Amino acid sequence: MKILAALALGLLAMRSGGAQEFKFDNWKAWDSFKEGSSVEFEIETSGMKMTMIKTLDKKEKEEITLKNRTKMKVGDSEIDNTTEEKVKKTESTGGEDVTCPLCEKPAKDHKDTGKWSDEKVKVGEQEVKCKLYESPEKACNGETVPKTKIWYSSDVPGHMVKMETEQMKMTAVKFEVKK
Repeated sequence: MKILAALALGLLAMRSGGAQEFKFDNWKAWDSFKEGSSVEFEIETSGMKMTMIKTLDKKEKEEITLKNRTKMKVGDSEIDNTTEEKVKKTESTGGEDVTCPLCEKPAKDHKDTGKWSDEKVKVGEQEVKCKLYESPEKACNGETVPKTKIWYSSDVPGHMVKMETEQMKMTAVKFEVKK
């Protein structure tokens, strides 16, 4: 729950000015790309490593379908699983007008919503301009928030480039934009 709270604050409570102008919207993160566009992540959590490939499979007026392929090795066996993820079109998400899921107050009322900066990240052979979000030390309810860092780029399908917590590391290793 604490990690979700940190992510919620990072995705929702963004203020204007400088690097903080980035606003994450899952629909827009995929809708700005054509079918077949994809991003591949390497994920490490609790000593386990896996690969996840997210591909924009189908675009409709109100819904986008993603194919999520996950591959991991368990002992001598390799697990290769593909699922579908539906992304529904929403009105508007993120920004200062959103309500915090923890305290149910407007996000703009929070004193510390984390820190934003600009950073370049290498994804495969490409260097990508990113907005880096770093979680605050404490959530609005006073609970300690695990250190979370998330890198976003509108050049990458799905916009997420990298995420790091104490328990998990997820890094885009390549992406393809269909024209």
